[in-house]
Amino acid sequence: MATQLNLNRRYESSSSSSSTSEYSRNRNSYSSSITNVDSSGQNSFNKVVNERKRMIENLMSKYRIGEPFITLSHEFYMEELAFKDVKCLDDLINEFFEKSMPSGISMDKNVFRQLQMDFEQVLHQQYSKSETTDEFSLFETIDEDDLSNNLSNNLSNNLSNNLSNNVFSNNAFSKNVKVPVNFVSNTLSNSTDLNSVWIPKGTKNCSTKIPYEYENYLCGFPFLVRYEVVRLFKPFGPINYSINILNKLNNCKTAFDFYEAFELICKEHLMDSNRNFNGQELSNLMPYNRLLWEVQETNKSIGKRKHIYYSADVTMRNGKLELSINPPRTCQSKRYYRMFYSERFLHIKINKEVDIEKLDERKLSLLKNLLLHPIELAGRTYEFLYAKEGSLYYFATSGSCLEPIKIWDAINWDVPIDNNLKMTTAKFYSRISLGFSDSNPAIVFSHDQIRYDQPDIENVLAKIMDYKETPQFIQARIGGAKGIWYLDPKVRDPYELRIDLRQSQTKYKLDFAINNYHLRTLDVVRIIKAPDRPATLNAQLIRILENGGVPAQVFMDMIKENIQKIKEMVVGQDDPTVLRAWIAKSGNIMRRRIEERIINKDSNVNDYGSNCSEVSTNSGSGGVSLSGFPVNISEACIEMLDAGFTPSTCPYLAKKLKQLLKGQLSNIASKYHIETPLSRSLVCVADPTNTLEEGEIFIQLDGEAGYDERGMRIGIIEGDVLLSRNPCALPSDVQKARAVNNPYLCKYYNVVIFPVKAQSREGPLASKLSGGDYDGDKVFCCWDPRLTELFQNSPVAETLPEVENAFTKYTETIGNYLAPVRDDMSQCTKKVQRLILDEYFKDMLTPIGMYDYYHRIYSSHFGLSDPKSIYLAQVNARLLDATKQGESLKPLVFSSDRKYTKYPIPFWMDKDKSSNTRSVCFMDDLKKVALEETAFVNSPEFSVVLNARHGLDPHIHAFWLREFERASNFDDGGRYKKDLELIINVTASILRKYNNEIKRVLGEDEEKDLFSESKTTPPSKDSVYSKNGRIMAISYKYTEEFTNLPLTKNYESDILKHVDRSDLNHDITLFELKLKAAALYIQSFSKHVENEGCWKLAFRVLCGLKARMLESENSDIVGGPRTVIYEVWQSLNVDRRWRNT
Repeated sequence: MATQLNLNRRYESSSSSSSTSEYSRNRNSYSSSITNVDSSGQNSFNKVVNERKRMIENLMSKYRIGEPFITLSHEFYMEELAFKDVKCLDDLINEFFEKSMPSGISMDKNVFRQLQMDFEQVLHQQYSKSETTDEFSLFETIDEDDLSNNLSNNLSNNLSNNLSNNVFSNNAFSKNVKVPVNFVSNTLSNSTDLNSVWIPKGTKNCSTKIPYEYENYLCGFPFLVRYEVVRLFKPFGPINYSINILNKLNNCKTAFDFYEAFELICKEHLMDSNRNFNGQELSNLMPYNRLLWEVQETNKSIGKRKHIYYSADVTMRNGKLELSINPPRTCQSKRYYRMFYSERFLHIKINKEVDIEKLDERKLSLLKNLLLHPIELAGRTYEFLYAKEGSLYYFATSGSCLEPIKIWDAINWDVPIDNNLKMTTAKFYSRISLGFSDSNPAIVFSHDQIRYDQPDIENVLAKIMDYKETPQFIQARIGGAKGIWYLDPKVRDPYELRIDLRQSQTKYKLDFAINNYHLRTLDVVRIIKAPDRPATLNAQLIRILENGGVPAQVFMDMIKENIQKIKEMVVGQDDPTVLRAWIAKSGNIMRRRIEERIINKDSNVNDYGSNCSEVSTNSGSGGVSLSGFPVNISEACIEMLDAGFTPSTCPYLAKKLKQLLKGQLSNIASKYHIETPLSRSLVCVADPTNTLEEGEIFIQLDGEAGYDERGMRIGIIEGDVLLSRNPCALPSDVQKARAVNNPYLCKYYNVVIFPVKAQSREGPLASKLSGGDYDGDKVFCCWDPRLTELFQNSPVAETLPEVENAFTKYTETIGNYLAPVRDDMSQCTKKVQRLILDEYFKDMLTPIGMYDYYHRIYSSHFGLSDPKSIYLAQVNARLLDATKQGESLKPLVFSSDRKYTKYPIPFWMDKDKSSNTRSVCFMDDLKKVALEETAFVNSPEFSVVLNARHGLDPHIHAFWLREFERASNFDDGGRYKKDLELIINVTASILRKYNNEIKRVLGEDEEKDLFSESKTTPPSKDSVYSKNGRIMAISYKYTEEFTNLPLTKNYESDILKHVDRSDLNHDITLFELKLKAAALYIQSFSKHVENEGCWKLAFRVLCGLKARMLESENSDIVGGPRTVIYEVWQSLNVDRRWRNT
């Protein structure tokens, strides 16, 4: 007889009162077991058992069976035995595996499962020896062969010749297997800093390491796969670990196989109707991004221009760093990525919950110390490398499939420290950033070719960058140099490949003879091309121009002209090409598509009238939902226009166009963004011919740059031109120069060329423009006579003594900084890491925004030329480069300058639009004019449609009526008509439930605002973000219902009963979707003409149906709507004739 484990008995209580005391006594017999220990003891005890389980799983993982070895029964016995005697358990484990492991490197599932059974029997026998059996035993008696046979005989009968006593000869544990205490330690492994500092967000003491259940299972998989498993599965992700889930990845051969497997895993998780999703879960899971796997599949080491970006957010709480892993996305190439591969880098942002500016010195020091601790993630150890622009770069120094590289080496290979010991620590910090700039690798030079600029370089670049013409100017990086390179007119030999580095371009020293081709590669940041749109004025420029003599009335007239021009393009316009061009231009759609950027959640207007976008994903331009509904309103409008919808016949499209118009006009009213046709933003370069005189400039634009007010190509500009750089605050930051026709420079286009002859004390022209240079600075160039004729230059003011005294200068060199520990590489690395992190936080805490705020308030009351206004502007300008220059604003100065907040906030700066009584400068009057001119768009009665044609869309309605008429004429006993009625009932139910849930989330009043747009003030960002996840979850849920209902078994007609929803591209399935979309649209329209339910749930189907109906209507002519694939859609551009209207 044998006993079998009854797992349920351990935790269930007896229902018999007579048995209660006996049951309690039985439980008390092992009262120290994990069921009764206190919480802290239980946590420690679980760690003991988990350590043994992990070691066993590690041992068995090399056979790649695809499932865990330890079962629930094993775990139970191990817990009980460990409580009684941990050393006894260790001896038993070592003895079993020493005798039982096969000698070969492979094992089939039958042997694997037999080992599982035998291990359970051994554990059971050992447990039975120490346990007294009674009626409340945890074991039930069953009829089985006696299990007292000798273990060795049992194993030999079942495992045949596959077992050997020499089983650990090829295993990492072979040295320790004969010493039980070493194979499975009797003590808990000490919690290292890696595990105690970094924890997954939402956990208390959980490690960031890959859970042991699937740690070894992932060996050999690409890093992207391991990262995604860690991100999606608990403790980081929402999905519970399951061996069945991991088995979906087991047979994947290509990157696209993994993509499909992960997409299926995410979809199955989301389809759990009982699950409550939040916005973060949905944005992480839906829809899954195929572009990542395309980059993974086409992985190249040289010339690669797209990389995968791995990132996370961190929050400091209770002395720990809580890590939240973000979905990977694509990003542009950087030199560091090309040197070490992007998968070595983890980009971490400090969550906004950690308000760095409000941390006291002790907490800030704690945060820095914690951030310097390494992270163990996805099988790799990441250490802090660098930080810039809100991101901390962690570098994988060791781990799975990696050659170990130390932090010191990663820095030294790009910025040779020994060659730059005289560089200040501040410069050293800023120069490392060159390796993290977005760039594309182009020409690889030999060390003796890095001398001269000449035409052949640009010619080779044109071929590499796939340009039709040879570029004249490029912004690039090479080694420790950065700047603008151009065709040297003095070089005559076009066959010898060389490049010249000016002293001003060289930011740090390196030896080009070193065998590192990455440092000898010309990394192109951008090729200078024609500016295809006018530049815009802003509040800073307007104030300086007015101070220089331009009447305020000029700007008021320009505001009115801009608003009127925009109205004429949109209001009453039904031509899809004109509307499409306006949307693409105002929303920067084409640039966004080309650059494949992620939507900035704070910059777009969402569907609920807020300035916050809905939760977005990385699935394409603007992100799309399951139904194909783009998150970005601009993309939604363009797709609807492309499908054939027009605002006069589609109230929903008209509503969205009104929102876009409202957003564009708000930029004029709040940011004073006034488009100036006679202007462009151009890169400034130094005169390569040295023929321009002081005060002269040269501008020549090619045909791609658009047309002037006469409709003529602009060509060479002559006359007065206003020049400025952002940001600008001093009266001298705008300069008027004279544009001339210089025959020596006629070969150069699309840049503004500055003279190098400077005789005045004020220095080069570029430096007068907010301290600009020739490393790629963009300059506002305007030749509008309304602005140029009356403007007078202001002299460049000397730096005030109080500004010089406001800063502390640090001049310590990197050599002196490292001198105390120069013989200890480990200490040198730690000092460099500390230096970089200190400089980063110093830059983060620089009060640039505060001094800009002080300056705007004070100068509004006393003018830009007031000495205090000059002081504040100069301090603010100095702060922009303070970290790079090794300067720090003195705390006493900052504390004293807070006095400038005592002045009343002028109306033009105040966000409270009702407070229009505080008029202190002409900007207040300008804002009043802007608000008056844009007030119409906020009226509930305003519409972009002048002659609306009320009623259902004629094409969608015609499709539904046609099918209903067919059903009436069919001789099928009315079965097809019943199916259509079933579709009507099901879609009506879906729409009703969708609208009800949306109402509950937004509230009844907000739901009315969705349709009426009578709301005058948008909800707060926090309010919108708190609801967006629930709204997206509702949309996902009912999109699933729309797709999968009615049940196909409920169809009766021959047309629909063969619908196969496993293939949504099947003709019958697509036809059914069109029927359901049409029914949903008609019922949604009947509820409210602007009801968005049908669009949220069936957007892409409705657009496809509309296009097809229009195409069939116009089948006798060339043209009409066409269906295109995603790649073609991304490449579509707007005809220049429309773009420049």
